[in-house]
Amino acid sequence: MLLKKTALEMEAEAIQELLQGGVLTNMTAGGRVRAILSVISKMNGTVMNALDVNTALGYVTSATGYFLDLLGQAFGVDRRDAIACFVLKEDRVVKFYVNTGVLKDYIPGGSIPAGTTVQTSGGGAQYTVDQDVPFADTATSTYVPATAVGSGDTYRVGSGMLTSSSITDANVYVTNEKAISNGRNQESDANYRYRILNHWAARATANTTALKLAALSTPGVADVYMLRHFQGPGTVDVLITPVGNRVTDAMLRGAEARINEVASSGDYANVRGPRYVNLSLSTRLDFTKDTPDSEKADVRRAARDAQIEYVSSIPLGGSLILQELRARTQEASDRILDHEILCFGIDNRPQILRNYRLFEDELFLPDPEVETPFQVL
Repeated sequence: MLLKKTALEMEAEAIQELLQGGVLTNMTAGGRVRAILSVISKMNGTVMNALDVNTALGYVTSATGYFLDLLGQAFGVDRRDAIACFVLKEDRVVKFYVNTGVLKDYIPGGSIPAGTTVQTSGGGAQYTVDQDVPFADTATSTYVPATAVGSGDTYRVGSGMLTSSSITDANVYVTNEKAISNGRNQESDANYRYRILNHWAARATANTTALKLAALSTPGVADVYMLRHFQGPGTVDVLITPVGNRVTDAMLRGAEARINEVASSGDYANVRGPRYVNLSLSTRLDFTKDTPDSEKADVRRAARDAQIEYVSSIPLGGSLILQELRARTQEASDRILDHEILCFGIDNRPQILRNYRLFEDELFLPDPEVETPFQVL
């Protein structure tokens, strides 16, 4: 076995070998023998480093980047590319609506045109409507399909964060009623390495590893929990954890289709998302004395976005920490002098202000039964 040695270690060993031989004895620094040994050791050290790196790149457990791609291709496993966030109309996520009258009063064409853009208040994430979406003459709202303008997880948005569009009429509003979280970056080395190492187990199909890897291949799925025999012999519940805080219908259908490709005919796999705990919150802000009235609406919006972002980041089975929620709210703007949480509701029922811990298959969701689940006054 070849053990890596540094240039200094090789130089020291060479000096000892020469001294023991008794032929060369003048090993003082600056001498000719010492200088020659130093140069040779440095060159051998460079070769040793290159050999060590190349050896490591030849193993799946230590290879990275391009070299890991080469090993994956040898196994027939390709690295997954980045995917843009998207929602279908059937998912009922991105909604255009009006508060007075009907949509046709403000959009005479009778449809949301393809190419209409939707974005967050700060413009950080932008989506495009994929196709013309006609609506009825009496409709006050309509859902549209939309795709992010770029790939990767930077375009993921929490519930209620898409608030402006390219439709110029101020009476037409837009929002996303659920989080959009099915976009992903190019697959990381760690995930890619895991799939390569489990490639043969997955090829066998009909086992837990094959089912889990199939579900994980669905865009937007962060993790998968396998509950075997949950509904009796021959059954398995596949619990999907989304990247954001909502499992969409498209995500469930995609995971189910992939699992059916590897499941055995005698087994029943029930693909489902987490149980949702509906959350509502009402907060009142105290502004600094120099805050003009024209800025207060923007400050309230920033505080609301900060609260939504925090709640969306709480993982399956995690905890809502009241102190962290207060800190996120306070840090949303330097115009906030102080704030007070007026109401904290779970499933539309008021709760005592305290930390709230979820069960292992639960996830927070802005309460769909409340008109404004995150209200900032």
